[in-house]
Amino acid sequence: MTIAIIGAGASGMFCAVNLSREHQIDVFEASKYPLRKVIASGGGRCNFTNENIDTADLSVFYPRGAGSLKKPMRRFGCKQTREFFANLKVASKTEDNGRVFPTCDDSRAIAYALQNTATANGVKIITNAKVDSISKNDDGKFEVKSGALVSAYDVVVVAVGGLTDESLKENFQNLGIKIEPTCPSLFALELDSAKNATWQDMSGISIDDVELLAQFDDLKKADRKILSHGAMLISHFGIGGPAVLKFSSFGAKAFNFKNYNFNFTINFAPRFNEELRKKTIIQAREKFAKKYIANAPLFDLPQKLWSHLLELSNIPSNTLFASLNKQSQQTLFKNIFSFQAHCTGRSTHKGEFVTCGGIAREEIDFSTMRCKKIDNLFFVGECIDIDAITGGFNLQSAWTTAKVCAEALNLSTNISSR
Repeated sequence: MTIAIIGAGASGMFCAVNLSREHQIDVFEASKYPLRKVIASGGGRCNFTNENIDTADLSVFYPRGAGSLKKPMRRFGCKQTREFFANLKVASKTEDNGRVFPTCDDSRAIAYALQNTATANGVKIITNAKVDSISKNDDGKFEVKSGALVSAYDVVVVAVGGLTDESLKENFQNLGIKIEPTCPSLFALELDSAKNATWQDMSGISIDDVELLAQFDDLKKADRKILSHGAMLISHFGIGGPAVLKFSSFGAKAFNFKNYNFNFTINFAPRFNEELRKKTIIQAREKFAKKYIANAPLFDLPQKLWSHLLELSNIPSNTLFASLNKQSQQTLFKNIFSFQAHCTGRSTHKGEFVTCGGIAREEIDFSTMRCKKIDNLFFVGECIDIDAITGGFNLQSAWTTAKVCAEALNLSTNISSR
């Protein structure tokens, strides 16, 4: 078969290397180099999968698409991915939270393994070749146009990453394929609080565990409550870090609908329930009665954050613990455990690597990745309305969907998958 793969990113290249050499495979890449996002991922180390994929509920990691990925992940999950790359001489190691990296800590090991294998298998990678349109001829073959280049193929595999190209969107819609609106996921938040001088002074402070909560009564049920836990980084523009990235992932569509202008709360010390809060303050009154409250941070808060919250609570820095009145304590507790934050935008300082939305999941048979409406058209990777939090989950969905697609194409000609 002649197969065109549109996109030389993670899913496109992984599909290519898992296809039989019996096929004639052309990979179209709009940029100058393949696998650029893979090389940039994980800070150049490439967190390419996660051990939790094989054991935990996928809905914890995938805001969209967990149900669709359940069976494919059983066929090709973290274990199989590590074995695959090990066979290509890329050893891996596990770090915190199940994250898996190449032992060499170099994302190029993953990228080069895929690119070199593709080249050895006779795959043709055509760079600087943005695909303008895909159509089906009367003879059942697909016509792929890329600039002046027009080629015919038996099969087309769409692996374009985030489906943000308007011409391709229109192309697929004209073919009768439903597309979910696309918007960014995995981003930091800009806050109006960051305009405060003391907030600016806190830039760089990390809090090990916070709880972020946004509630929208005017949205559909799935988007009404966005909750996230984890580490958070205070920055000059607002907040970032794992908890915020997870927050933006699960809230991607809601936050986009709100035009990144919404209120939410931050609990800076969620492990302290109401009983433990009271116990902590009582002990502090006894132990630090004659000590300035500003000099004895409670609830495991960093000193600068503690000082900022005291300032917001109108508690002078020279206040003694013994003289902290009930009203001031209540105000302080509200700022610590239910800080009123206002998002004014999303930060794009590091670029956006993940988009939600794309080809609607109901358009695809996830046992093969075939388009249900058009024979011999397949979709893999991020162009589908599937996305995840950070930690190797987005790359794993790319590997998994690409592998399922390649197996289906190999079996369709009675050729075994590698």
